[in-house]
Amino acid sequence: MVLQFLMELPAPYACGLRDARRFAPKLLEALPLLGYTSPDEVLVYDLTHRPASGLNDPAAAIGARIDRLRPRHIVLRDRDTPSVARPRTAPDMLAPTPHCGDADCDPISRMRERRDGAGFLRLQPCSQCSPLAARKKTGCRLTRQRSGQPDHAGSNHPAEPHHPLSDEEFPT
Repeated sequence: MVLQFLMELPAPYACGLRDARRFAPKLLEALPLLGYTSPDEVLVYDLTHRPASGLNDPAAAIGARIDRLRPRHIVLRDRDTPSVARPRTAPDMLAPTPHCGDADCDPISRMRERRDGAGFLRLQPCSQCSPLAARKKTGCRLTRQRSGQPDHAGSNHPAEPHHPLSDEEFPT
């Protein structure tokens, strides 16, 4: 019964005869301890609901998953409970915004030409449809922060080593 169950799991988890013989004793020992009277659809769910991507042999992963089986009543509760919506993350908040349609706004880069105080043309993110402008509005920072001990000035950035061609030697 357990051999047949392991060999009839949904693809890609179905075991061959050799693996089924290897995992059957472990599964038979675990079933009564976890509240199963026999292998059923709840057990199939607990063994196979997590993705098998990245595994060279998903059937071989069944052995490790048998070790991590949960009690039947908990699997039933989790399977039948709708998942709770996760909090929005930065990429969710920066979902694509449709192009604003303004003639001054480039539909690909979402940038506009504007004159600065000196009268020079400068590119700036479109305030209506650019993800860069949305980032500024929401305060979202998608940059990496450096780790390390604070330097003597109290900054969280480690001191940069002096480079022989530093900016001091080449004023702008």
